[in-house]
Amino acid sequence: MKTLRRLAFLALFATAGIAAAGPPAGNAPASNVPVRNAPKMFTTDHLSEMLKGQYKGVEAAGDGNAKTFTSPKLVHKLKAGGQTVEWSVQFGLMSRGVRSPVVRIFFPCQKLPAQPNADRLAKLMNQSGGGSGSPAYFMVGGKDSDWLYIVAEVTTEGLTGDILKEEVGDLFAFAEQTMTLWGEDLSTAPRKPEGTKDGLVGSWQNNSLLTINVGVVGLTLSDDGQGEVEVYEVSNAPPIGKPGKYTLKGDELTFTTKGGTVFAFTVKQKGDELTVSYKEDGETVTRTLTRKK
Repeated sequence: MKTLRRLAFLALFATAGIAAAGPPAGNAPASNVPVRNAPKMFTTDHLSEMLKGQYKGVEAAGDGNAKTFTSPKLVHKLKAGGQTVEWSVQFGLMSRGVRSPVVRIFFPCQKLPAQPNADRLAKLMNQSGGGSGSPAYFMVGGKDSDWLYIVAEVTTEGLTGDILKEEVGDLFAFAEQTMTLWGEDLSTAPRKPEGTKDGLVGSWQNNSLLTINVGVVGLTLSDDGQGEVEVYEVSNAPPIGKPGKYTLKGDELTFTTKGGTVFAFTVKQKGDELTVSYKEDGETVTRTLTRKK
């Protein structure tokens, strides 16, 4: 267990050079937010006032610039199903030498079990840096390195309460996107999406369509419900890969991109050929894709 945690930590955060207060520091860079006539010195007093202006019941711990803040029970409505959840986040001010400090936001997922599943942890770490509008990332930290966090950062240059609240919203969006991985038993292997057919997992493409600029030309499906659809959107331009999630029920594959676009496919596989049918401009279009080796 200790070896697994140490390897995960070293692989992701070996070059960490930021002094941390409160929860442990990670290694992802701060967001590249433009300079906006920032105050020369940003302290935890500024952060405290900013948080109190946005949230109720903010709790503080520690002293000086080592002080951390917790905002408990923030209401967030999940896009999938419309369920309402109450999530808490922690805030800390991180110094960066001569550069402006950053506010680091910690989302505590859950405490790690004695024997976390290596595949689940690996998939969590591979999600890092792809969160909504924020480069959020997963990290293991806390006392004895036994907690799993999602972390985001925002520079204090020009920081306002509204900007900070927006960053929290982006972090929550990333947490929702990855909830099937961190919100379940971390000692078990990741679940395959409902109805997944092992034979469909992989990358499929119609190379003959790559030169005529028409519709869907590729599809990539992984065994954790993630994937990418490759489609022409602009004539005389390369096809665009759109990452997202998919579900499969029988022969009906529904693919939802991160931007919210939904593709509804009927799929039929025969060996290394995959026939996909979908609606395009009100008409049914059928494409034959070949498995990429």
